[in-house]
This record gives sequence, C-alpha cells and structure tokens, in this order.
Amino acid sequence: MFGSLRSYNKRERNLHVPCNHAEEGKQLGDWSCCQRKLMNKGKLRDDRRLKLEAIGVVWDQSAEQWNAMFGLLRSYDKRERNVNVPLVHLEKGKQLGTWLCCQRRLMKKGNFFMKDNKNWKKSVWYGIAWQNNGIAILDY
Repeated sequence: MFGSLRSYNKRERNLHVPCNHAEEGKQLGDWSCCQRKLMNKGKLRDDRRLKLEAIGVVWDQSAEQWNAMFGLLRSYDKRERNVNVPLVHLEKGKQLGTWLCCQRRLMKKGNFFMKDNKNWKKSVWYGIAWQNNGIAILDY
C-alpha cells in the first residue's frame, strides 16, 4: 500500500486520500484512514510512522489546512493592507473569503477551530481582533 500512496502523492501532489478511494484495485483510502486512526490511538509502529512522515504524511490535516488558509490571509493582508476579505474572494484558487466568514461564525459561536491551541494564539499574535461584527488588525 505504501507504494500506492507514493504513486497517489506523485500524481495528486498531496497525501489527502479520501477514505473511499481505490488505487490500482486496492482500498488505498481505507488503508490511509486506518494509518491515521492507529496514529491517533498511539498504536502505529514507529517504523511505519517514520516511513509515512518521510514522504510527507501530516497527521493533523485540519491544522495543516487551517495554517495554509491563515497563510493566505497573511498574504492578502500584506498586499491589501487589511483583512476585510470579500466573501467570494479566491486567493491562489482557495476560497479565502468563505473560509474567513466561517472562522468568524465559529468565533461568534465560541467554537473557533483549536481556540485553545496555537492557531488561536497565532491569529491573536498576528493582530487579528475577533469581534462579533468581523475582524480588525490591531496595532501592537
């Protein structure tokens, strides 16, 4: 299966295999999801973990995606000198406006992704003040 995963990565340029994906007649998606579950439970053998990490497997895909979108927000801010991203705005082909709207909604509900983690701290450090009516850049 590892060879199939490398082939998938070479073709798709990522290792985010959908759980229902078959590759070369093999249930690569099931296998990939199983490896992630084993890792999350602390049951994945170290040799397998290291082999998967060597080709770029990221165990926390949600955090990886959040960081990528936050990076796009920083790029937008650098260029536009604000983070008032229009809802329909695409940044490098990604729906940055929609993502930011979702983050605002989550914050308003008190469910901001990884609020107690480094992403929350990163956004605050970067100077984003999360407010009910949107966000604003702070002067630190």
